[in-house]
Amino acid sequence: MAATRHHLSHLYGFYTVAKYHSFTRAAEELCVTQSAVSYQIKKLESLLNVQLLDRRCRNTVRLTATGEVLATKCQSIFSELDQVFESLSGKSVGGSFTIAAPTCFGSVFMPKVVANVKKQHPDLKLKLALEDKLVDIVANNIDVAIRVNTLVEGLHYKPLMKVKMQLVVSPEYQAQHGSITSAEALSTHQIIMGQMDDSDWTSLLSDNPELSIATDQVTYINNTLAIVEAVRAGLGIAYLPHYLVAQDIAQGHLATVLPHIHSTITYFVCYDKSLEMEQKLKALLRAINATLHDSSHEGAFEWLASPCEQGNEGDTLAV
Repeated sequence: MAATRHHLSHLYGFYTVAKYHSFTRAAEELCVTQSAVSYQIKKLESLLNVQLLDRRCRNTVRLTATGEVLATKCQSIFSELDQVFESLSGKSVGGSFTIAAPTCFGSVFMPKVVANVKKQHPDLKLKLALEDKLVDIVANNIDVAIRVNTLVEGLHYKPLMKVKMQLVVSPEYQAQHGSITSAEALSTHQIIMGQMDDSDWTSLLSDNPELSIATDQVTYINNTLAIVEAVRAGLGIAYLPHYLVAQDIAQGHLATVLPHIHSTITYFVCYDKSLEMEQKLKALLRAINATLHDSSHEGAFEWLASPCEQGNEGDTLAV
């Protein structure tokens, strides 16, 4: 028992390094120096008489087979302890939680967000509803919605993040119809948008009055992922989130139109003021932040939620 107590004093330092595969991030989380973290692991190895890190890898943190086994055990133990402490402090999150989100953002990110929330709060029953049209969250028993507008009175809105947007087109369309070299020329080209009062296009045209489009040259598709496919197929020009098209642009499958003209849209979390769901909402915000931070699209977002709501202070996302 005494030996176990000595091991515990160094075990969390090892677990944190194993979790991030980084001495730097582990030291930041533990609020100690990297040398202190290194000492903890060496002391633990000495106490156990085993090697936990493969020190032949100078540029990365790699665990030995024994280290992998211990890290897996640590993850289970410390996760269980976190749940116990949350339960004892009244912070455990349970019950049901229905989240609505736009089809585009919801399809790309929200399944990972839901999985993240579920790992932290296994007793919470989650439901994800993806819909581009505005739905009555009270009538449809939705706890929280992610939206790009604040049109509905009586609901509470919190700014969540800004999403970078840009005009894109396929090389095939450009080869057939010519390149768009001026804002005024946009009115002579085929446009793809979601609906007649598309809020993204409305915002873009309002912010850039030199732009104009011809309504008789607009194709409406009420699904953002389908719009991406239509642009790839050469149907016309669309105004899309950067995270959806960044890879296509990098690979040359799509091109940016008028790159000096771009904008952002603000995403909000929206919920009924009468709902008592503070812990659930914080869990959701932390999970969204973590998911975006770990994705390859981090540069497409600017986080707006306050540090206490996003989880770890300083974990912001910048455009």
